[in-house]
Amino acid sequence: MKPNWNCNSPKKIGGFTLIELLLALFIATLVVTSFAMLFDYGIRAAEFSGRVDETVGEAVQILNYITDEIAAASAVYDAQDFYIHPDYRNTMGFVLKTPVGANNKYVFYSLRGSRLFRVAFHFSESDPAKISFGSLQDGGVNAISDEIDNIDGSGLDLSKKLVHVQFESGIGNGGGSFGTRIYSKGAEDL
Repeated sequence: MKPNWNCNSPKKIGGFTLIELLLALFIATLVVTSFAMLFDYGIRAAEFSGRVDETVGEAVQILNYITDEIAAASAVYDAQDFYIHPDYRNTMGFVLKTPVGANNKYVFYSLRGSRLFRVAFHFSESDPAKISFGSLQDGGVNAISDEIDNIDGSGLDLSKKLVHVQFESGIGNGGGSFGTRIYSKGAEDL
């Protein structure tokens, strides 16, 4: 058989044009990119949810810890009635007194930067009006949390014998404002 060199042959050869191939490639790229973006969004949402859970869990632990300590206190005083070391003057507004053997333990909470500290001192002095938290050598300082944004709203309402514990934590990580009010029969004025 002789080859047909006639280009005007009525017989057509099947296949895709270049434009059809480029269009199919473009649509496939859109689909794959969409799935990749959805997957990435799902991963970021799961990470954010984990940070929120961690922040809320830590906030609940802090509230429970402070609430338990307030409940165990024999007396609660206004922090403004005490001299407090300059490094720890940003307090939650109350000082707790708990008898420990022959001494009394005095505790307050203070915010420095984004760290919440529990500051505790043991004194044999029974008159709180004579107590000074000026020397940190007489007590101990423990960091409670590294992610507290502020403690505004915390304080002591002597007229109602209520201790307000309020703080904001992890605002950038989906946290928020956490707080509680605790009745304290030991709330008293110096």
